[in-house]
Amino acid sequence: MDAGGIDVEVSFSREGGVAGPAAALRRTWRTEELPPDRAARLDELVDRAAFFDLPGRLAPPRPIPDGLTYTVSVTAGDRSHTVSAGTGGAPDELLDLIEYLEELASAS
Repeated sequence: MDAGGIDVEVSFSREGGVAGPAAALRRTWRTEELPPDRAARLDELVDRAAFFDLPGRLAPPRPIPDGLTYTVSVTAGDRSHTVSAGTGGAPDELLDLIEYLEELASAS
């Protein structure tokens, strides 16, 4: 995503699962507000996931009872994209991004 000095905003939510509302999570970060190493890692993971090329919805082949739904939105300059993925529906590269966002959320 090499934002080239452009502030990037990333929003993340997690819903569903066995715990229902207790598992819900919503956070938003701006790269200009993150430590440089975390902003660089976030940029790298968005690139690796080819985030702006992913479809808006990624569903698992079969519905998973009590599965989680993850929604990630990225805005960089005039580009904006949102991806919603259910448990078992996300490619590994998107899962890496989701795991990092969960890590950032637990640190804040």
